[in-house]
Amino acid sequence: MPRCPLSQPADSPVIELRYAIELLSKKLEIQPDEAEKLIRLAKLVRLPRGETLFEQGDASLHFYLLLQGQLKGQRFRPDGFQDLTLSFFPGEMIGELGFFDQAPRTLTISARRDSVLLEIDQAALERFGEFSRSVYHHL
Repeated sequence: MPRCPLSQPADSPVIELRYAIELLSKKLEIQPDEAEKLIRLAKLVRLPRGETLFEQGDASLHFYLLLQGQLKGQRFRPDGFQDLTLSFFPGEMIGELGFFDQAPRTLTISARRDSVLLEIDQAALERFGEFSRSVYHHL
């Protein structure tokens, strides 16, 4: 998957870097220049409608910022009955609690619409921490 800048070929949606910086800086309560550094370490993920990002019970190796599209979160009981459905919209973080707690995923997340996300993993956070120790500790 391509790294920033976030532009893509004409047949793909284009995500403006300024927009991604604004969303991430607001969500993580960090300065825009810090958000840009983290974005440049992140991975851009395109999730077509109907595709699954991760499943309930999977290891939480990444967290995401939804930049474009719409996601659906579903929770299933051990008997297979679905007991919770959530919607996620641009600007929302996905999977951050499990990531920081090192806990398994509590929901299955799939795309209701073609979606674009920033994927942030531990390696990106560690590299980010080398640039921004005080912000890294805030996270």
